Amino acid sequence: MFVLNQWYVAGFSWELQDKPLARTLLNQPVV
Repeated sequence: MFVLNQWYVAGFSWELQDKPLARTLLNQPVV
C-alpha cells in the first residue's frame, strides 16, 4: 500500500532530456 497523495522523486536532474522519461512509480507506469 502506498500513499498516493504525496510527492515522490521520479528521477535526477542529469536524467532529464528533451524526450519523455518512462518510469514505474508505486507500481504504476508513468511518463
